[in-house]
Amino acid sequence: MEEIMIAGLFLQNYKSYSNINFIPFIQNPLDRLNIFIGANGVGKSAILESLNCLMNGVPTKDWETTAGKKKDRTSICPVFLIPKAKLANNDKVLAVSECYWNYDFSKSGNNEYTSKFLAFREKLKETELRESHYLIAIGKDYDGNILLTTTFHKTILDQTRRIGTSKQFVQELYRHIIDLYSYVYIPVESKVSDILNLQAKEMQSLMDKSVIDEIRALLDKKNYQFNDERKEKSLLDIVNHELDSYIQEINRKLRDSYEFSAKGTYKKTIKSSDIIDTIFKEFFHIRPLTKDGKHIKSLSSGQQRLALIDVATTLLSTENRKSKTVVLAIDEPENSLEPANCFEQFSRLTTISTRFKRQLLVTTHWYGLLLRPTNGLLSYIEENSNKSPEHHMFSLRSVYDQRRSFPDSVEMKSYFDLMSSMLSLLKKTNYTWIICEGTEDAKYISSHAGKFNDKLIILPFNGSGNVKKLYEFLKVPFSDDKENSNISGKVICLIDTDEKSVMTVKDYSTGQTNKKLLFFRLSLDRSSDTSSVISIANPNGVNTVIEDVIDPEILWEALTNISENDATLRDLLKNYSYNNGIKNPDISRNLGFLEKNTKESYEIMDQLKSYLFSEKMKAVICQEYCKLNTNPINLKWLDELLSYVSSQ
Repeated sequence: MEEIMIAGLFLQNYKSYSNINFIPFIQNPLDRLNIFIGANGVGKSAILESLNCLMNGVPTKDWETTAGKKKDRTSICPVFLIPKAKLANNDKVLAVSECYWNYDFSKSGNNEYTSKFLAFREKLKETELRESHYLIAIGKDYDGNILLTTTFHKTILDQTRRIGTSKQFVQELYRHIIDLYSYVYIPVESKVSDILNLQAKEMQSLMDKSVIDEIRALLDKKNYQFNDERKEKSLLDIVNHELDSYIQEINRKLRDSYEFSAKGTYKKTIKSSDIIDTIFKEFFHIRPLTKDGKHIKSLSSGQQRLALIDVATTLLSTENRKSKTVVLAIDEPENSLEPANCFEQFSRLTTISTRFKRQLLVTTHWYGLLLRPTNGLLSYIEENSNKSPEHHMFSLRSVYDQRRSFPDSVEMKSYFDLMSSMLSLLKKTNYTWIICEGTEDAKYISSHAGKFNDKLIILPFNGSGNVKKLYEFLKVPFSDDKENSNISGKVICLIDTDEKSVMTVKDYSTGQTNKKLLFFRLSLDRSSDTSSVISIANPNGVNTVIEDVIDPEILWEALTNISENDATLRDLLKNYSYNNGIKNPDISRNLGFLEKNTKESYEIMDQLKSYLFSEKMKAVICQEYCKLNTNPINLKWLDELLSYVSSQ
């Protein structure tokens, strides 16, 4: 993992966050998406806004100190995770980071924010980040003092003073770290002038590194003859020479010891980075964003925000490197959007985070995204009487496994929001939605769907119970004749079969919804080695998961490849070879795609199945399988499912 991230935030006396608070943003390296939900005014936007104050140099006089608190007690200190290769190899940097990784800060005070930070740190230590990344919290207070947090600053300096850390070093470290990032913040409300400035900054921040490198090369390349000198000069050399000559001439004319001069060790010439900043600012200032020929300042405030979000998501939807690590922070991306567009907007943001590995911080009142498992962290924020807002953290990979920890209203609203967006899209387009149980299910289906992918929206949904619940919600409008006549698309729900508790819908009938709302279970007939999808009304069933009915040859190749770097899997697989006489792997029960070569191969079957179905291995196997599945063969059960897509 090479990305640098803002991993958390120490926030003191800023808006609703009185006293000192620690807010974690990640639990593991994949958590690049942060969603903040809660009531209006609870403190969601304050997090994004405070980071903007620090990262983009907002004057401290414009910081919003908590009512009743002294301004000089306000501070903003993000926690940064930085790959060691991104900062100069420096004993002082390493020493500061080691303090953050290992020092027992509970000695400095047994308080809530310290306990939260230590718990956060222990969670990170379970990952590979401990060895590959620096962990550093650094920021500043209202008076402009650069601090390693208001609480830990003195302790860390005391612990590292022997190798020469000092106030000057901390200031230099702060500048280096801030310079690694480009923080693009799109608030809910902005003045037109702010929008125009943000557009210029956004474009500069999101520009591909290759473009900036080319401009820098043009400025720095020494291929010009100047003043008959033999040695070739760059454009910048010539500019600096001419300006220096001009200043010397002025200095000769000035009286009374006046002089223009560079003092101390400060740079004496213009660098390419100085000019590049100005080039971008002026270039985009004279090329404002337009939509349908309208200048951005002529659009409504909602349209202005959408334009900036569209530009940001478009430029970040690429694997090209940026000049700096971009962190995109958006207040309420659903603001001013029609319900149909909310789903698409959040799908784009999720893709930027998961596929293109960008860090996103998002506040929202649109809860439909909670039903879709993805890598990231959800913060449910609620008021806490006479104290700072309270944050409840949930993994977005399994948020509904923890739903008892937040109000029923959040769960209900998530279904309502998603259903509203789905119905709006189903009326506007003829896409078929496939609602399945989990992320791996969605990836396997997409991997084999081929040309049908252009007609599909495949949505993983956190388990069979949630799929059934969505079906029940959708059944009402789909069963209404008038509503049904306005629906152009289809919804197909698909779940596994669990023979211990076969899920059924007794009154299910495709005729009730004009075959526009369908519900099936996966089924593998092991006696005939035949896969199919069966009606949710069918009470019969034997255990079948999607890994039972994918392509066995590709699965074997995927496992073989993974085992090259996985000693546990390699040790288990050595007892087996590939059985090419079967159509379905039957991985959950008989491992039919594996030839059992030894007595031990039978004895360790349960151990192998348990390992293959661990959460980590399921994801790894799926990723490798889909990478290998470049020319997908037909799967019988999926052909049956997709026949409903082609029949519309």
